[in-house]
Amino acid sequence: MKSTSTPLLLFSVFSALCGSSFGAPFRALSARQEDFFPITGPAVGGIQPRLEIRDVEANGEMFNLFLLAIMRFKEMNQDDKISYFQVSGIHGQPLIDWDSSPSNGGNPDFGYCPHGSNLFGPWHRPYLSIFEQVLSQKAVEVAAEFEDEATKARYQAIAETLRLPYWDWAKRTVEGERILPTSIAGPTAVVTFPNGTEAEVENPLLLYRFNPLKEEYFSSPWQNISITVRNSEPFSEVSNPEETENFLQNFAPSLRETFYQIITQWQTYNQFSNHGSESSILGNIESIHDMVHGSFGFAHMGFPSVAAFDPVFWMHHANVDRVLAIWQHIYPDTYVEPYEQSWPGTYTIAPGSIQGPDSPLTPFRRNAQGDYHTSESSRYTDAFQYTYPELQDNPSNDTLKAIVNTLYAPAPTSALKRQEEIPDVSLSSEHHQAFLCAIEVPLQFVGIYSVEIFLGKLTSSSQELTSDPNFVGAQTVMSRAQNDQSVKGSVVLTDALRKKFDDGELKGLDTDAILEYLHQNLHWRIQKGNVEEVPKEQFPGLKISVVSTEIEPANSTNEFPNYVGGWTTHDVTFG
Repeated sequence: MKSTSTPLLLFSVFSALCGSSFGAPFRALSARQEDFFPITGPAVGGIQPRLEIRDVEANGEMFNLFLLAIMRFKEMNQDDKISYFQVSGIHGQPLIDWDSSPSNGGNPDFGYCPHGSNLFGPWHRPYLSIFEQVLSQKAVEVAAEFEDEATKARYQAIAETLRLPYWDWAKRTVEGERILPTSIAGPTAVVTFPNGTEAEVENPLLLYRFNPLKEEYFSSPWQNISITVRNSEPFSEVSNPEETENFLQNFAPSLRETFYQIITQWQTYNQFSNHGSESSILGNIESIHDMVHGSFGFAHMGFPSVAAFDPVFWMHHANVDRVLAIWQHIYPDTYVEPYEQSWPGTYTIAPGSIQGPDSPLTPFRRNAQGDYHTSESSRYTDAFQYTYPELQDNPSNDTLKAIVNTLYAPAPTSALKRQEEIPDVSLSSEHHQAFLCAIEVPLQFVGIYSVEIFLGKLTSSSQELTSDPNFVGAQTVMSRAQNDQSVKGSVVLTDALRKKFDDGELKGLDTDAILEYLHQNLHWRIQKGNVEEVPKEQFPGLKISVVSTEIEPANSTNEFPNYVGGWTTHDVTFG
């Protein structure tokens, strides 16, 4: 294996940092209202499914109501505790108390969100539910204002079923189909107001305008950027949203393969749900979540201190929550277990403290008396009056596995066709293997780092990365100079190797042929931020290896493939 260093486009995102990006802002906002806000989910409609954003868009009146409700939500006074501004600000900046939840004993320089923690999944469930609860209120208000009685009745019925849509960034798309839908990325949208007039407006799902933006709210550079941006030049209010689409198109095969791997193989909940507690070689949903955040580049979505202000944050995290809910249904016997919290902690959680299933998920109250939600109270989605289409009828595990396979199973390799053309191509049991590039990144420096993996020649310029067929994937971390800690992860090589075989570059799918190919063609490089390449000598603790395991193939559409026999490490790389 060879390491090299060339320019790179990828702006890799963090996962550990949830608060300040470039230093803490002034805590200048006035204290929020003292009455507790119970998070119970929408007050109308009972338990309703959250729908994929493209399905909501296909239902014209539901999509129209969703846009009108989001518009009204964003127009709320920023001093209101449940305004779009303040709900979004819970995640990171401004760094102040929300719902009377002070930073006693926590780290006041960071937001409430516990990335890299066993609380990552449970914490975001009531967080999304605040947003959904207010969104539902606004939808009910708007529906009641329609002047035509028949139209009003339809919209009021829709308002009862409307829940926060999710954006499924892992779904298979046909050639020419976007991964980031135009409904989220387009500059404008057409809406019909309650008085019957139709207008083209700024797309409510594209950005948020701070009104007002005060410098003391945020740290640099966000204190001078009055709208949320996507893939902008540093310190600019000019977005380049197509860069996100290009990034996602390039990463889609690797992302989907890793996603399918982690959802089909048993791990503990602590391992599956985040990258900070008991991380395993299989990967976890938080690392995939990080990659999607990173696809928005130098922008609000790329920094947890301000990510939640971008409207796409909520649909992205609704999908993360959906994945967790599906995984919990398939593997119901494992959930949050106590674990020590890593540095820097959160606004209310001290680093080094032990947090478990009964620990408070601050600042989220579950009743008017002020009791906090916990991981136990947030374990199931029906506590917040929502579900997902795949879970709506309480399916059996066989049914749910069949659904997952239909949505996400990798397309079969064309190896059978190659065998017909080249009879000596090996299709022995050794073909049924998974190959991963296992990566362990030490947190010894401050900054955003990524390890990029290629099969074949690297790109000669950073602008070519999004179209490079040799780029397989990356493991990204946000390091805070934690010399005694590291982040484990992997890049799945299996599908990329099959494609190399289909293209004739890989001679066979037996182990010897694969290892010979990897020895000659597996390349990697280290990137800091989106501009600086780092010599591997500066990361003496970086560990990169190739591992494989046997796969027991699924025998039917309602089964998952099963990794058996443990992991074998192969001597084709070093780190």
